[in-house]
Amino acid sequence: MSHLILQDMLGYKLRDPKLLSCALTHKSAGKKAGLEHGINNERLEFLGDAVLSLVAANFLYTQKPHFNEGDLSRLRAQYVCQENLSKAASKINLASFIKSDRPLRSAAVLSDALEALFGAVFMDGGLDIAREVIFRILGEPSLKLTILEKDAKTKLQELVQASIQQAPKYVVLQKTGPAHAPTYVIGVNINNELIASASGENIKIAAQHAAECALEILKHERRPEKAST
Repeated sequence: MSHLILQDMLGYKLRDPKLLSCALTHKSAGKKAGLEHGINNERLEFLGDAVLSLVAANFLYTQKPHFNEGDLSRLRAQYVCQENLSKAASKINLASFIKSDRPLRSAAVLSDALEALFGAVFMDGGLDIAREVIFRILGEPSLKLTILEKDAKTKLQELVQASIQQAPKYVVLQKTGPAHAPTYVIGVNINNELIASASGENIKIAAQHAAECALEILKHERRPEKAST
């Protein structure tokens, strides 16, 4: 489909078409593209993730001056989560614009591509334009803390920090599968001990699964204790 259609939905026409092309190129097709800004959208996704987080944090900080850090973090987490991003990507039919060597419609691919688009818009037009595009596609972040449910990583971090004043550490244990569709195995270390591990189609998903497993394990065991010194 024409990139002009997508840019109309974004409400912004990029001056550098190579940035847009790169943002829409999945790593499975990137080797064939030879793009100036990178062979696929992974670098722009990295940048877009940071821009999205900054835009959300700035909005929430301004709108909720009496909320503490934890409350602001929870509101931001809901806004930038994969589920919210993939739903927004589906609404603009982003999958039809993604270049890959095979049909890719997973939530991870869609959310990553949307973040890459935000990164491309930021590079092309700056932060103010990026903010306008983000709010146009995602809407403004919710200010209703009561509707939020903490994700597994947040729950695990709060549980562990309350017990040993340390955050869980996530490590990549294994990466398998083809380059365009890898599977990651992520482990959770608590107090220098591997508590649980799980797999997923990207690091974020695998880490959430690992946190869920760790929470289940800790439910049936004693709470983590700080190591003696």
